[in-house]
Amino acid sequence: MAKECAEKMGGRISVTSKPKVGSTFTIHLPV
Repeated sequence: MAKECAEKMGGRISVTSKPKVGSTFTIHLPV
């Protein structure tokens, strides 16, 4: 769902994951 929204607004979403720490989701949108 978040990926769809980001792409519709001309942006993108990325994910980084670290064992025993968790995941970080980053959304890049043009301004």
